[in-house]
Amino acid sequence: MKILIVTPYFYPAYVYGGPIEVSYQTGKAWVEQGHEVFVVTTNANGTVNLDVETKIPIVIDGMEVFYCKRMFSSAISLQIMHLLVSRIKNADIVVLHFVYSFTTIPTILLCRIYKKKLIWRPHGALQNWVGKNKPRIKKFWNIICKILLPPSAHLVFASQKEREECGTIFQRFNTAVVPNGAIVPAVLITKTASKKIRLMFLGRINRIKGLENLITAMMMVDSKTFTLDIYGTGEKKYVESLNVFIGKHQLSDRVFMRGGISHSSLLNIFANTDCLVLPSHLESFGQVVVESLAHGVPVIVSTGAPWKQIDLVGCGLWVKNDSKSLASAIIKMSKLDMVKMGIRGRNWIKSDFDWSLGAQKIIALSAVEERT
Repeated sequence: MKILIVTPYFYPAYVYGGPIEVSYQTGKAWVEQGHEVFVVTTNANGTVNLDVETKIPIVIDGMEVFYCKRMFSSAISLQIMHLLVSRIKNADIVVLHFVYSFTTIPTILLCRIYKKKLIWRPHGALQNWVGKNKPRIKKFWNIICKILLPPSAHLVFASQKEREECGTIFQRFNTAVVPNGAIVPAVLITKTASKKIRLMFLGRINRIKGLENLITAMMMVDSKTFTLDIYGTGEKKYVESLNVFIGKHQLSDRVFMRGGISHSSLLNIFANTDCLVLPSHLESFGQVVVESLAHGVPVIVSTGAPWKQIDLVGCGLWVKNDSKSLASAIIKMSKLDMVKMGIRGRNWIKSDFDWSLGAQKIIALSAVEERT
């Protein structure tokens, strides 16, 4: 089967967070299952461009990837329009990633014209929260997408929470829940010794992540016991505001803004971490949670993310994301056996979060008839 992945950003543009890992690992799984996989994307990587060929396709882990040259600082590319016509025409299944992107409406329209099976992965973009940017424009965008979507289109959500919050927007279309996966390292690097408990946040630096609440929580716990490393990149003004906040409250000796990291450095990062904290106001999944558990690191996750099970499995704490609740959870975690919690989490991810299984489920959706 010929599968076309359409996404404005692709591996190794990890500056855009978890969705990059989702599109990359799912594509790899399809190749391993015997499918032909093609990717149409841009060379966007935040404020810089990926160092990749943009004139001819290149092969990455069996996938034929065409990185189109983007215009200005966005993921807009005129080159991509020509490619979409020819690639969609020849595809059996089209898998579209993201919602409010240059590639979205043209892909939906072409799938309707050529009667192609469309699988759409919104990656949380359809969820609402009080800090959402340009809500009126996005509401109008959603209306256009609803009008153009082929009747057989399938929206794939990463969690039941995302499905419940977004499914009503496109309620006359098929929906499914396919959780993301994680690669569980065969061997972990031995954790470095530390007299302090090392907390970590890893992800996009964005207001939706609730970082102000987590930094404030650090003022409520023992300064001699805990440190917090914040890894990731984001809007320059917002990052600067967090640095000012840290300095103003004299937290510079225990809260550190580390900036972006390469994906290859994850093993070392997790080896120097005792617990991951994800204090988000809202998450459709929270890819960093499975990544952390896969590396044997227990987690503290806000109830804004769909991770109630971590309490049941015994590999983390699921709490409200106000500062007081986060501080209490941090103190509670310090009194638990975090090594055993990490082992339980790692075993759980190994058994229940396999990329190959998720890829198979998505292919199976292509056989589902349109919703009546």
